Amino acid sequence: MKALYIALCLILIFIIICFSILSTPPVETFAELGYADDDDDYIYPTVYNNFITPHEANYILSQAEPKFADSETIGGGVDTTTRKSKTAWLDKNDPTIKKIIERVCAINNYSSENAEHLQVVKYGPGGFYNPHHDSTGDDNPESNEFLKSGGHRIATMLIYLNDEFEGGATRFVNLAKDVKPPKYGSILFYPLDKNNNRCHPKALHAGLPLKSGQKCIANVWIRQGPFTNTCD
Repeated sequence: MKALYIALCLILIFIIICFSILSTPPVETFAELGYADDDDDYIYPTVYNNFITPHEANYILSQAEPKFADSETIGGGVDTTTRKSKTAWLDKNDPTIKKIIERVCAINNYSSENAEHLQVVKYGPGGFYNPHHDSTGDDNPESNEFLKSGGHRIATMLIYLNDEFEGGATRFVNLAKDVKPPKYGSILFYPLDKNNNRCHPKALHAGLPLKSGQKCIANVWIRQGPFTNTCD
């Protein structure tokens, strides 16, 4: 009886270990910890396959749908010559959203307090986002106001919620690299050059025009310090 009990325990342990391995999102390449450096050690964008589950993707889209409004630029205001899309914000304290944010933070041991609320973006045919940085290095009132709520953005996790569309890849302009993860996959990159606290030129990226279908993504952004804004 004791031998049978031990055998069953070993089988259970084996099943748990296998499930843990299989449920870990596959990674195309691994990035080092920390910020990006403006030299040959630049940490290139990293693609994670199956970073979120189908349930999580559907939940994000269902919560975002009634909240979508014309996308604004980082300085505020709608400019359809710069970007053409719809944006919604989901509270990071929502249990499902919180799990996704904590998953991002665990990669580089960031505090989830430094995470912004989840941004969800929807592109229709012809939708795009011209080359831009995810943080700001300008010295102007808009930039200074942006930095008050936690400092610079130091990490971006861009999650593809669907793949039923043509076009719409993420282009890293100064790396001459187009990235388009499969559905539920994501791209991790680092917008800031830690040497001068400015936007890293190699992190300049664009959302290429959508040829057909509808593209939906979500952005998890990590700041230098605790993020203080409410989710409006």
